[in-house]
Amino acid sequence: MPGAANLSQDFWGGWAPATNLDNVYSAEVYGTATVDVVEAGAKPGAKPFFVYLAFANTHEPLEAPERFIDLYPKSMQSHSRMMLGAMVTAMDEAMGSTFTEILFL
Repeated sequence: MPGAANLSQDFWGGWAPATNLDNVYSAEVYGTATVDVVEAGAKPGAKPFFVYLAFANTHEPLEAPERFIDLYPKSMQSHSRMMLGAMVTAMDEAMGSTFTEILFL
């Protein structure tokens, strides 16, 4: 989008803006970051900790990776409903893969 701000500047990784996340869906980023945090804290003798994973998928803007949009018929009565379905499906996949990875640490 010409003239658009670099939206990745609004997402931080550690103590600096995450600048390498353009065109990466947020559910994948949050899931991967959660696994990284859990892996770092899952070392023998580490203190127990709590991780809160809150996906932002079901909020504006209504957009999802094409592979999730393709799962829903273009003939759906509401384009918004189709997009929300795709967004929830993307979030569901990210949750499943995140929890599966954590189970096998």
